[in-house]
Amino acid sequence: MLKAGMAGLTAIGAFIALTELFSKKPKPSDEKPPVKARQPLSCPIIIAPPNGIITGEDTHRVQGMLREAYGPVDIVIHCYGGYCAAVDPIVHAIKEYTIGRVHAHVPYFAFSGGTMIALATKKIIMGDGAVLGPVDPQMAGFAAVDLMRLHTVKSGDAIDDVSHLMAMTAGKAYNETRELVATMVKTPEALERLTSGQSSHGNPIPFSEAKALQLPVDRGVPEAYYKLLNGRLKKPKLLWEI
Repeated sequence: MLKAGMAGLTAIGAFIALTELFSKKPKPSDEKPPVKARQPLSCPIIIAPPNGIITGEDTHRVQGMLREAYGPVDIVIHCYGGYCAAVDPIVHAIKEYTIGRVHAHVPYFAFSGGTMIALATKKIIMGDGAVLGPVDPQMAGFAAVDLMRLHTVKSGDAIDDVSHLMAMTAGKAYNETRELVATMVKTPEALERLTSGQSSHGNPIPFSEAKALQLPVDRGVPEAYYKLLNGRLKKPKLLWEI
């Protein structure tokens, strides 16, 4: 009886302690560090995932570096893209970085989500032969705009429920992407080329076309950035190759 009573009091005490803990307002540790506490970056931010696909881990790393950075920032991009949930937060983090200019450097290619990230910067510096690409969202390997057209090429009763739901989600993704890209380009032609899905998703946009679309492109990727990127991409020697 005593044990039960003490156990009950212990449980009640623990409950009260937890309630007080969670009811207290957290300290504003998630606020941005003051400018005087930030440091200039000693090297560029490199977005070059091993398999070419941007993940949430890359998102967290880039957000963290921008959160603590001060002054100009260079981002070296070498990727095929990634999910909107991983790419869009990086785009917004760059757009909200107001204490220094941000330049994107594309030594070789930045497709899809890589182009989205580049568009968020003030200037996209492309290497010789480097390309960007369309940013229209893809779902299950298909262009969102093609899924949206299902209702125009097939009767409603000929579309299964899953395809119907995918088409609805594709419409949302397409509108969201187009709305975001519209804030980062100057011409209707650029918006159409990047988001319309009229070309294949891998149809490259070379420097000359990017310039004609009035994207903020320039030449002159520093040689040091090539070496830095190539060092990350270099395949390590196997034991029997040493």
